[in-house]
Amino acid sequence: MANAYLGDEDQGQMSAWFVMASIGLFQTDGGCRVEPVYEIASPLYEQIVIDLGGRYGRGKQFVIEAKNASRNNKYIQAATLNGKTLNSFKFPASELLKGGKLTLVMGDKPNKQWGIAK
Repeated sequence: MANAYLGDEDQGQMSAWFVMASIGLFQTDGGCRVEPVYEIASPLYEQIVIDLGGRYGRGKQFVIEAKNASRNNKYIQAATLNGKTLNSFKFPASELLKGGKLTLVMGDKPNKQWGIAK
C-alpha cells in the first residue's frame, strides 16, 4: 500500500466509531437505507452540541442532552425529540439534520418499557 502510514489499516473508522458511540448515536446499517436512521445508545456526556452549519438545508445545531448521565446511570429511561415523546430506540437521520434537541433521561437500571416501539 503506497503512501500510507503504518497502523492505519482502518482508515480512521475506529476513531469515527468511538466518536459516534461516545455521543450515543450509531447507524448499524452504515446509513445505507433509503431513509437513514440513528439508533440511540448511552452517551458518555451530559450534553453534546453538534454544529450543523446551517447550510445546505440543515439546521444550525443538534443538541443531545443526557440528564443524570454517569458511569452508573447508563440506561435510557425516557426520551424526547424536539419536545415530543420518543418511544423508539431510533429516529430518522433527517430529523438530526434539521437541527433540534434529543433529550434523554438516564437511570441505573434498564427501563424495559422504553425503546420497544418500532
